[in-house]
Amino acid sequence: MLGWRGTKRIWVTGLLVMALALTGCGGKATPASGGKDGKGEAQNQQELVKWKHGIVKARGDASYQLMAKEKNFFKKHGVNIEYMEFESDVTMLQALVADQIDSMEANPASALTAVQQGAKLKVIGSTLSVNPFVLYVKSNIKSFDDLKGKTVGTSAPGSMPEMSAKAMLKAKGIDVNSVTIVNAGADAQRYQALVAGKLDATAANSDYVVNAASDGIKVLAYASDVIPDYPRFVVIASEKSLKDRPQGAVGFLAAQSEGLTYALEHRSEAIALAAKTMNVPTDNEGIIQVYDEFKNKNFVSPNLEIPVKKIEWLQDLQIELGRMKGKVDVNSIVDGSFREQALKKVSGSK
Repeated sequence: MLGWRGTKRIWVTGLLVMALALTGCGGKATPASGGKDGKGEAQNQQELVKWKHGIVKARGDASYQLMAKEKNFFKKHGVNIEYMEFESDVTMLQALVADQIDSMEANPASALTAVQQGAKLKVIGSTLSVNPFVLYVKSNIKSFDDLKGKTVGTSAPGSMPEMSAKAMLKAKGIDVNSVTIVNAGADAQRYQALVAGKLDATAANSDYVVNAASDGIKVLAYASDVIPDYPRFVVIASEKSLKDRPQGAVGFLAAQSEGLTYALEHRSEAIALAAKTMNVPTDNEGIIQVYDEFKNKNFVSPNLEIPVKKIEWLQDLQIELGRMKGKVDVNSIVDGSFREQALKKVSGSK
C-alpha cells in the first residue's frame, strides 16, 4: 500500500493535468485604484496577500458563499483572492494537500481521513454549519424501509452526497448494505436521473424541493431533521499556507464573515447574486427557497464558529462505516486563532 507521500506524488501529477480543466470561480481580485501612471495601483496590489480558495461549484447557496467576493470585501481586508471550482470535495481535497490551493470550503469528512494518513491540515472556521441535503425519492417510496433493495444515486465515495445518504439511512435503522449506492454525478445529473426513472432516490441540495412535486418526485427527508449533527461547510487550510501567509487566512475569514452577514441582511441582493451565478431569473423559486431556508433555519455561521462536536460526530460515523480505522484528535486539527483575529479585524473595520 502506498504511504501518504506516495499518494501525494500521484495526486500532484494528476492535478497538473486537472488544473488545466478547472474553471476559476472568481479569478483574481480587482486591483486597488492608483494614480494615472498606474504606479499607485501596482503598489496597492502588491500589498494584498494572495490566497487561493477552493469551493464545490456554487448553486443556490451562492447567495451566501460568494457574497464576500461580490462586495469586494477581500480587498478591504488585504487579500487578493482567487476562487477555484471543483466538482466534488474529494478532488478539491486532493488539490489542497498538493498545495494547488491554500484553503477549501467543504465538509470535513474527507479531510479527517487525509489527516489520519498524514496530511497537514487545519480547520480554521465554518461558514454553513447545517447539512442542507434532502433525500429525494420516487413517488411510490413511502418510507425509508421502502428503500431496501433500491438504487440510491450519490457522488464520489467519501463525498458529502454519499456520506449524507448513508448517515440518513443509518439514522433510520436501515442497513446501508441493503441499498445499492452508485456514483451518479453532480446534483443536477442525479436529480434528472431520478426524474427519468434511472434511480430510486438521491441525496442532493435542497435547490430542487420547489420543483419536486411537479416532477413526480417526493421529498422523503431533510438531513437537517434526520442527522442534525452533520456539519456542512468548514474552512480547511494547509498548514504550509497558514505558516507562510497567516494574514491571508485572517483576511480571508474576515471577508467571509462580512459577506455572510451582508447576505443575511440584504435578501434581494443575495438572491440576485445566486441568480447571476446560476444564470436564472431572480424570481426563480429554487434560489429563493434556498436563501430563505438557510436564513430561517440558521444554517449560516457569520461568526465562523468551528463545530468541534459535529466534526467529532462525523468522525464516529466514518468509523462506523469503515472509512476510518481509528480516531483523530479533532482538537489537534482545529485552530481558532485565525478566526479570532478575523472577527477582531471585522469589528475594527466597522
